Amino acid sequence: VYAKDIVFEGCLLDNGVFDHAMMTGAKFDSCFLSGSSFIKTNLTEARFWNNFAFQANFMGAQITRAVIRRGIVMDS
Repeated sequence: VYAKDIVFEGCLLDNGVFDHAMMTGAKFDSCFLSGSSFIKTNLTEARFWNNFAFQANFMGAQITRAVIRRGIVMDS
């Protein structure tokens, strides 16, 4: 998936699979990302604001200059 500068606002993305995607500049605002997978996803300059990400998987993801502000990010 190539989704440069894509915007997700107020979305229910639980268990979403974004593995190996190119999502530079993506914006996730006020989303539910529980159980979502971003394995080896390019999230350079992505913005995660006010999200709930319980057990989301960012293994091997590129998060250079990404911003995580407000919200909950928990492994387990």
